Amino acid sequence: MKTPSQFWTLFRFHVMASPWIWGMAIVLGLQGFFGMSWFYRNLDLALSGLNFALWIPVALAVVVVRPEFYAGSQANASTQRMLYCADFLFTRAVDRGMVFRCRGLLYWAMILSVAISWLSVAAFRPSFTLELPANAGFSSKSQYYLEHIPGSFVQKTSRDGDVTIEAVLGNLQIKTVMVALTIGFGALWLVVVSLMATVPFRLWIIWGFSFGGMMAMMFFGILRGDLFEPFLLFGLGHLPLCLGVALLCALGAEWFVERRLASLEFM
Repeated sequence: MKTPSQFWTLFRFHVMASPWIWGMAIVLGLQGFFGMSWFYRNLDLALSGLNFALWIPVALAVVVVRPEFYAGSQANASTQRMLYCADFLFTRAVDRGMVFRCRGLLYWAMILSVAISWLSVAAFRPSFTLELPANAGFSSKSQYYLEHIPGSFVQKTSRDGDVTIEAVLGNLQIKTVMVALTIGFGALWLVVVSLMATVPFRLWIIWGFSFGGMMAMMFFGILRGDLFEPFLLFGLGHLPLCLGVALLCALGAEWFVERRLASLEFM
């Protein structure tokens, strides 16, 4: 079988071997719509789903790139799960690197499909309005927002001192920042999962780390109230840089993971 034909045959096998994994991509995609609105009083609310969006790729990396974590012994694993594992695939005279290249393509296809869905929905209503009430002290941040949100302008200022800011492409820009962060964190989790490939109790460590990190970010978000806002505003002001760095991280992570996993003797 020719190499390109073998690659796509192997890729289709991975797509269909465990169709339920696409449910995880749907869950990840839904996180991007939490907090999405056309009107905000607190800019941090626009990223209310970001915490989960940054951690769900951990589970996605495990089930797509390293399903062997779940396989356990042959006596306890289902036939479908064992067929998906690298141990079985390597007995079919399949190139090791090709197996993990297919898994990497599937992993990034899921993340990019999520990114496209976020951007597509935001494109239907790219702008948002940010109302900053004076009695809560938010109006004093109006100049700060105007300097960091490209294309924003003061729509009106009330007699009470409330300031309303219109961001012409604000929602689209926010989703672009979320896409960059998700791609960057997706690359990070891909590397982490590959480094944990032969570590004992790896699943317990990965789930404990991810759940603890999610809870910690949630706690500090409640405690501080604007945990994500500085990162958001930096990203809004440097969108090309953020996207470029995220894509480079994704390419570097994929290159590293393919070579590391293909070189392991014990899967």
